[in-house]
Amino acid sequence: MISGAKSYLYLILSLVLMCIMIWLSSSLIVYFKSGAEQDQPRLLRSQYVIDDLPEVKWTESKEQDVWTDFIRDEVAKSYLQSWKVLNQAHWTLDWSKMDRFFDEALIEKLKESARVEAQSLKRVCLQHNLSLKHLSLDLTVAVFEDLAVPLIQELVLPDGSLVSSTVYLDLQVKMVLQDGQWKVYNWHTLDQKLDVSKSAKDTLFYNNLNLVSQIKGVNYYPQKTPWRDFWTHYDDNVIEKDLARVKELGFNTVRIFLPILDFGRNKIDLSKVKDLDHFMNTALTHDLMVVPTLFDFPIGFDLWHYPSYYRQLYFFTERYKDHTALLAWNLKNEPDIDFLYHDRESVISWLKTFIHHYHQLNNTHPLTIGWANIENTKFFADDLDYLSFHHYRDVDEIGEYMEILEPYNRKIVIEEFGFPSGNNPVRLFMNTEAKQSAHINKVVQLAKNHNLGWMVWTLYDYDQAPRSVFGWKPWIRKDQKHFGLLNKNGNPKKAMLNLSDQL
Repeated sequence: MISGAKSYLYLILSLVLMCIMIWLSSSLIVYFKSGAEQDQPRLLRSQYVIDDLPEVKWTESKEQDVWTDFIRDEVAKSYLQSWKVLNQAHWTLDWSKMDRFFDEALIEKLKESARVEAQSLKRVCLQHNLSLKHLSLDLTVAVFEDLAVPLIQELVLPDGSLVSSTVYLDLQVKMVLQDGQWKVYNWHTLDQKLDVSKSAKDTLFYNNLNLVSQIKGVNYYPQKTPWRDFWTHYDDNVIEKDLARVKELGFNTVRIFLPILDFGRNKIDLSKVKDLDHFMNTALTHDLMVVPTLFDFPIGFDLWHYPSYYRQLYFFTERYKDHTALLAWNLKNEPDIDFLYHDRESVISWLKTFIHHYHQLNNTHPLTIGWANIENTKFFADDLDYLSFHHYRDVDEIGEYMEILEPYNRKIVIEEFGFPSGNNPVRLFMNTEAKQSAHINKVVQLAKNHNLGWMVWTLYDYDQAPRSVFGWKPWIRKDQKHFGLLNKNGNPKKAMLNLSDQL
């Protein structure tokens, strides 16, 4: 009897432990199912380390014909370095490294100006727009203007919170070549504004915004090269076949991810841009709308990194502003998960800054952010053009939150949702194709009732779910292989067969 009682007790304990494991792993699914990387260490507010330099753009002028590309590039290089050491001095309050790039008299003026602040101030420029005004005959003196320079300044308050502001500077700069080094001899502020004028949203913007509620889409990675491998192993033939299949299945929208490092940190990688061009053009061929998600696998949210983010934001919005396959931009995938792995105040400040700059740059395509948890959708709701959230929990929660979000008067998209169908022992083999189909059908019906756009996670089942993306837990990675509407052989699962009636 005693032995039997022990066996019964062991069985009960085993079942309790199994339930705890299932609860923990289920609660973490939302953390490990899409493009964001979750295994990087928590980042503290950095010391002064700059790996990301702003882009320099020269505007054409009649004076520009008199100098060579080499001289122009040397002037720009020294000018960038002068800003770097100046911003370093504001942060460290150490002005000893200024003399290589600034005239001594100018250094004293800059120091005197900085003494008014009397505390460390983090500063970074996002872009320089230069126009040559004069070059001496001996090619040793250059005078140029730098207009509408976005200068971001950030102050850490005693309670640890951040205060950030952007000022737009118009500068006139005189640089002199001395002992082989270009130095700033005069630095005059022509104008200083807290904002710059931007074009009003045009007809195309409102046409795109009206289409948001009509989204019936799918999140997309190629089956053999998902996540980090998508752009490093881009295959034209695969994309053409897959997008044709997406259209054939009845979807009208695909969502993709653009990792920041894949497309170039300090210089745009034009080979990857060529691939993105092909993707966008192929989508257009099949009458599919595209929602690209920017800055996937982020490099951190410290102010020093802002120039690289801005370079890509500027490039993408400008390049695709007239592309008719582009529906909208997603600024960031699941920033509420980034709260866990980065300094929360820094993430919030980053979001606020780049929402602002997106609206400065783009007036044709709506902007959204894809929140991991529906309760966070209210963040920046007044500043975004439409609201997006990801949902892998109880479907009924969505209906409850519609009332909470209604006062914001924004269109809403369920940007990710789904259910894994694989036989996972940690889930007691309860993740079946039938349950996947029922879950997806319920979400789609709810979206229809509330006039919401929706995008299923994801098109395919995958052979791989890398640890670098989803962490070490094998049961999490196993789930990630089975969220697809098509199985590993490319055949429709029950969810896809039933979903066809809704498309």
